[in-house]
Amino acid sequence: MTSTPHNERPEDEDEDGIVQIHGTRPLKLIEKIVLTRIWDSPYWKEETFGVSTATLIDKAVEITSIGGTYGNQRVTNFLCLVAKLLMLQPEIDIIEEYIKDEDFKYLRALGAFYIRLVGTPVQVYTLLEPLLNDYRKLRYRGRTGYKIICMDEFADDLLTQERVCDIILPRITQRHALEELGDLQPRVSKLEGELLENMESEEDSGDKDENDKMIEDSAESSKKSATAELLSRTANSATVSEHSVTTKTKSESKSTEFELGAKKPKHYKSSKVSKLFSKKFEPTDEDFAELEQASTSKKNKNEEKAKGDSLSIDETNKIRAQLGLAPLK
Repeated sequence: MTSTPHNERPEDEDEDGIVQIHGTRPLKLIEKIVLTRIWDSPYWKEETFGVSTATLIDKAVEITSIGGTYGNQRVTNFLCLVAKLLMLQPEIDIIEEYIKDEDFKYLRALGAFYIRLVGTPVQVYTLLEPLLNDYRKLRYRGRTGYKIICMDEFADDLLTQERVCDIILPRITQRHALEELGDLQPRVSKLEGELLENMESEEDSGDKDENDKMIEDSAESSKKSATAELLSRTANSATVSEHSVTTKTKSESKSTEFELGAKKPKHYKSSKVSKLFSKKFEPTDEDFAELEQASTSKKNKNEEKAKGDSLSIDETNKIRAQLGLAPLK
């Protein structure tokens, strides 16, 4: 006789209506001998009776350590609460809130241990890997007494070890296999993220240094160009000055020859100078003094004009000395 659809049980429920986990009853995830010690524990009998999913949080925030068995094969309060969660079978969303709670570290540790027992591999890696960045200290009670571990160490044991808190953990698929199947993205640890940020900042710094170097090279090139232009101008000025001095010297020589020469130019009509070219006139000392004064006045005018047009030889030599060049002769 076949049962009607409304009487059918889900595939993961047994005859008592208990949802199976990994193909077995939840409490069977704990070894029978350990489970027997939990039933005999005073904490189980006194504190967990009548506890619901909502009131179990109050019990979780009161515990002061984690662990399995200690002393004369006694079980910790932490392990009693794990067994109570396996009996209550709360929704995964509620356990996620346990794990995300940052105020109560032992409540977070309880949720992490429970999700490792009942969760799928994807849920385990997704919910436990963020705990690797939690460095808060936990008291672990074992057979030899108390010791201090950190939350990230506890999460790493849940992901990598076969037995934690004297409970054999269900096997889970390796992470790299889930990555190859596309169920998980490659994990980037906090340290790797910092290294990548440092490498990016160094690359940005290198680009900035290259830009600064290009700017410095451009400035140095402009400076060299300006120096070359200044040298060119100085050389041109010195050439003009030499030409002016040469022209001035030739002009003075021609003027002297013109004033004291034996021939009289046709266009020269000065009465005093014309006397010098007259056969009947004999020049006196006064005439020579006037001619010399006129020649000196003309020479001064030529020097002033040369000074106004270009640099003198002394000024040119000063500039060349500042630039490290040989002076003009």
